Amino acid sequence: MSRKTVVSIIAALVFPLAALAAEESIDAKVAQSIKIATDVNAPYMGPTGKKAAMTFLAENPGASAIPLVDKLEGSKDAHERLWVLLTLAEFKDFTLLEPVAGKFAPLVNDSNFGVQYWGIKLAGRLKAMDAVKPLIALTESKDYIVRREAALALAQIKDSTANEAVMKLLKDDDATVRGAAADAIASLEIAGAKAQLVQALQAKNEKVFVMKSLVTAAEKVTGEPFGITANEWTGHPSVWQKKVAAWLKKNK
Repeated sequence: MSRKTVVSIIAALVFPLAALAAEESIDAKVAQSIKIATDVNAPYMGPTGKKAAMTFLAENPGASAIPLVDKLEGSKDAHERLWVLLTLAEFKDFTLLEPVAGKFAPLVNDSNFGVQYWGIKLAGRLKAMDAVKPLIALTESKDYIVRREAALALAQIKDSTANEAVMKLLKDDDATVRGAAADAIASLEIAGAKAQLVQALQAKNEKVFVMKSLVTAAEKVTGEPFGITANEWTGHPSVWQKKVAAWLKKNK
């Protein structure tokens, strides 16, 4: 047997073993990183802290996605669930999580506020259809943050059954919720929202950021521009207010 043949045989045996060892190594690192990220006693910073563990997991989604979701689903500890969600939120590519998007739906009603908040956000990003009904219900939550995040999540999922609930939020007591509702209407392209938008645009002393969202939504729904430039939004209010008034006169 020639030297070349022997080398080829050794390479054929060693390379698969090396690959297997590397796979086992990353799986072990994933398990250890999940343990650190969810450990209530682990420090946040440092080479062995939560941040380092979360970064490793987020940078290796192929190996960490399913173990993280399994940990999330099986945990009865709010601290663990929260840190798993915070880690998943750092993923740059959610493609690997899309097949298990339904597992995030129950989290939108989690008893822990932090878990609920990030559960709503991730359900929206993953376009979890199973979360649509509970998110619609949350638009009537007593907590304005929950109402706002529910509207934004529904905007990302883009299911028309949420149209009515989103439009109602244009009359919400909280400005951030009204702004989110307008953003959602623009995203959902709710053709039937023109009347509600016209009414909202007539509100006196409305926050500028809400008016900008209302204008964007109205332009998206009607296809008729206001002609307000970016500089005009930051300038004296009278300029953009005149253009809003002109648009309303034309579209009432």
